Amino acid sequence: MRIPLTTDEERRAFEREIVALVARSHLLRAEYLVVEAIAQSGSEPLNAVSGIAEEEVRIEGWEALAADLLEADARLLERTGRHASLAILSLVNRALVSGGFVERLEVERVFYVAFERLADGQIRPERDGGYERPILEGKASVFVAGLEPLMSVQRRPWPGATAEAAALRQFQIDDLLSGLLLTIKFHRLIDRYLETPGLPMPLSLLIEIDKVGWSMEAGVHDLGPQARRFVPSSPPSLDGNAASELLAERQTERRARLQAEVNRSIAEVRELYRLVRMFPFYRRVSRDKLADMLTAQLRSWCQGQNLPAAGVGWRMRKPDFERLLRQFAEARAVAVDDALDPHHVDALHARWLATARRLNFDLGTAPLSIFELGLAVALTRGGPIVQDRWEHAGPYRTG
Repeated sequence: MRIPLTTDEERRAFEREIVALVARSHLLRAEYLVVEAIAQSGSEPLNAVSGIAEEEVRIEGWEALAADLLEADARLLERTGRHASLAILSLVNRALVSGGFVERLEVERVFYVAFERLADGQIRPERDGGYERPILEGKASVFVAGLEPLMSVQRRPWPGATAEAAALRQFQIDDLLSGLLLTIKFHRLIDRYLETPGLPMPLSLLIEIDKVGWSMEAGVHDLGPQARRFVPSSPPSLDGNAASELLAERQTERRARLQAEVNRSIAEVRELYRLVRMFPFYRRVSRDKLADMLTAQLRSWCQGQNLPAAGVGWRMRKPDFERLLRQFAEARAVAVDDALDPHHVDALHARWLATARRLNFDLGTAPLSIFELGLAVALTRGGPIVQDRWEHAGPYRTG
């Protein structure tokens, strides 16, 4: 069967036909038609990458998605008294970092407690009923792998309005067909993973392709049509114990990361607290710049953790300063003794001392963290006296 795609109307009609097939879950039929159209009208590069086998396509992080579901469900149940009943899974095909595309397709997900079926059969989540997005960190991202060759064709740049008519038409055909094939393969991939390993609890899905909504990007990062498909809830098939273990492992990793973050933050403000006291009296203006930075940071901590900020600042006496750090560690719900261990300051000092010596105590002006900026200010504006005092500082003492 010849599939004409020469005119805009023919391409729009073909797109509508495929979108309708996808919406009705006739995925094999939709893929057959698209592959046939590629063989008839696609460019040589598109034909070369269109035969990706099903077993070559996979989801990296399905277990993370299952853990996201359990975590979101627990938060929804606590907040609304209802379990999650719908997840929207969106395939993202836009630049995720500045400076160009990342060569990956990410699956974004949002979990809802309720949804409704409209008169036209469309599914609409009830946002007022409560929804949760996953806490993205570490290994929590979910990606589709194996479609990179097809994606490279779909992401080819627009040849420009001055290109020959035949080249422009071929680009439009390839852009449509590659986007349709990516869409279908994503839907089929989700179905495969729903069968095995499955999900740890009953959940309906709304599977879609992320649509760029900004005019400056429209048509640049879009995969193709917004082919949405509703998949009704089915009994859980993923071992609940395995999913719970994964969630427990994630929470353990999260606690470890939080502990390391608090340890580092406390070490850094301790280092700045003693650095500001190393300035000679005649460099008071430079010292005050560092002192103001430290005061602002300590007060922002108090505000973030609902701690009293009265009297908080670089002029605090050492016992009061250490007492504030203990309150901060307790508010962050970490192991307090570990967070307040002075060895963290000594390790931080040794690491940055090695860096400062290598750079002749000039840390430069590149984008820096608050601590790095404070250290750079101290070592440049404090002069040789601060550099020498800081270089020969002994172990940090809390008393």
